[in-house]
Amino acid sequence: MVKKKIYYFITTFFINFFLASKVFAESNSTSKPAYGGVWGVTILVYFTRKFMIGGWLLLYYCQVYGGLFFTIFMIVLSWQDYLPSGWEDKGLYGLFIISTIPSLLILFIEAIIASLLLQKRNQNSHYINFLKKVLITAACVDGLSALIDAIYFPNNFDLKLVVGVVNLFWFFYFKHSRRVFFVFLNPSWNWDYEFFKKMKIINTDQIVSSSLEKSVESPIDQEPSTQPKEPPVIHLQSQESATERLEELANLHKRGLISQEEYEQKRKVIIDNL
Repeated sequence: MVKKKIYYFITTFFINFFLASKVFAESNSTSKPAYGGVWGVTILVYFTRKFMIGGWLLLYYCQVYGGLFFTIFMIVLSWQDYLPSGWEDKGLYGLFIISTIPSLLILFIEAIIASLLLQKRNQNSHYINFLKKVLITAACVDGLSALIDAIYFPNNFDLKLVVGVVNLFWFFYFKHSRRVFFVFLNPSWNWDYEFFKKMKIINTDQIVSSSLEKSVESPIDQEPSTQPKEPPVIHLQSQESATERLEELANLHKRGLISQEEYEQKRKVIIDNL
């Protein structure tokens, strides 16, 4: 148990160290502010893992809202860079717009969808799948932006590349996360960390929330039953064979080979076995 906790803490620290680059890229600041809070974030993620919106999911929301805040802040400070009047080379201006505006728009869309997911009525597979599409689109757009930056704006290449990899990371997180499955795809379940720990890794692409909510219950919601469970009744007769038997029975009755009373009794038996 102690080894697992140490492994979790170390892994969290190094991944947080890497993911901090996204805020760094979006804030256009120096690396020290971006990485200075890694220890704090790691401790926060580790000690909140037992909460429903905790652990890696909490880190995702911190990153989304943090990145959105720094992006808006930097746009306010450098809004003149987005005007064509500040560029002598209009071709470079066009490439700058292509490498920045789509990423900004996707970030705003991502923040909106992530916020909607926090509302219980929106916690279903539709919004999760939409968010995954936004994340994979963001990774592709960031890859294109990194390619443009590698040729025309080399100072921004490393940062754009890291942002793309981070978006790809979060895509796979929402695709395979147990916490996403528990919190967002089954909102009717009561949060139980011990039950959550025992869950196996799943693929959220194959989840249909409504059917799971009807067919699966969390152990915390189940009430012990004092009455023995009756074995299920298994009917081996298919619909097709039943139809054939009804037709044959009607034919026998029509030909006068069986009485009306026998016909009604046998017909009831066939229908009851469906």
